Amino acid sequence: MENNLHVLEFELIPQENGAGLKKGNAYTGTELVIPSQVEINGKDYPVIEIGEYAFSGCVNLTKVVIPVAVKKVGWSAFAYCSNLSSIVVSPENEYLVSKEKCNAVITKKDKTLVAGCKTTYIPSYVKEIQGESFMGCTGLT
Repeated sequence: MENNLHVLEFELIPQENGAGLKKGNAYTGTELVIPSQVEINGKDYPVIEIGEYAFSGCVNLTKVVIPVAVKKVGWSAFAYCSNLSSIVVSPENEYLVSKEKCNAVITKKDKTLVAGCKTTYIPSYVKEIQGESFMGCTGLT
């Protein structure tokens, strides 16, 4: 996997004692393992959120791995990532799931699909698909 993580921008979310991945659309690699924690102002914080449109337009991105502490994936986080074909959520994540090799991010509590890609399989337990979950996906079957 490529390592150009320096282009990722994080912001402190003080009320949650964590960090949000605010912007990553300058990422040019093909595979990305989002770090589970980042240092902000000399202190380590867990990454708990991926912001809206964070990776919008990352056309080289083919695979993303979401760490254990992420609670939320914002609207269109992977919009126009036309080559994205693999989305994996850490199996230890308490808030999000990507079971059955579905290549999607689904909330455990509401069973809402919040992010998908061109190879997403929608499991039968999904109750809702969030708007813009497939924004800019090409080659859907």
